[in-house]
Amino acid sequence: MGYAKTNRLAHHLVPERTVNRMIRTNTELLEAKITQSGKKKTYLAEKCGLSLAGFRNCCVNKAEFKASHIQILCRELNITSLREKEAIFFDRDDA
Repeated sequence: MGYAKTNRLAHHLVPERTVNRMIRTNTELLEAKITQSGKKKTYLAEKCGLSLAGFRNCCVNKAEFKASHIQILCRELNITSLREKEAIFFDRDDA
């Protein structure tokens, strides 16, 4: 089985057969919430315990946010609606 690269580290590789069905972050909605909050990506990355590069990779779907990251981001970005949380962090790529 081949692997799709998502990061240089082996534990961040996703098997190719699951790439098409991966749960994705809706980058546009997330970027809008970050802008609306006025918080910097460096601050949010630090709160999540990620490097800025790691945070950006999650934002553009080169890596996936962990549940703990999503919880922190919802708190920091004032995402209280389950519908909004799902729209941003659980955007299914079923196309």
